Amino acid sequence: MHISKVLSLVEDDQFFVHNGLDFWFTPEEAKAKIPTKWKQFLITWSAIFPLVLTISALVDWLTTTIPINPSHELKVLSITFLVVLMMVYVVMPRYTKLVHQWLFS
Repeated sequence: MHISKVLSLVEDDQFFVHNGLDFWFTPEEAKAKIPTKWKQFLITWSAIFPLVLTISALVDWLTTTIPINPSHELKVLSITFLVVLMMVYVVMPRYTKLVHQWLFS
């Protein structure tokens, strides 16, 4: 295949490079502007902080209710796994929609 044919196939393609956690904040339409870093920081921190508190309390409660004694590393592994899972699939998709107007103003 000649280079001109290849270029004609991809000339309308759009490529986007996300930096850090921008994928949580950039809408599907990539022509939208990216929010300022301080707003990204506040939104991310305000979502992670209550999750860490809640999930830590849940893991502590489970380890005292169920007679198991996990190591500190296993507890931290469990907490961070659950926080990241919740952030990616539950919290951030909804949270960024909720604060979209402020985030992009």
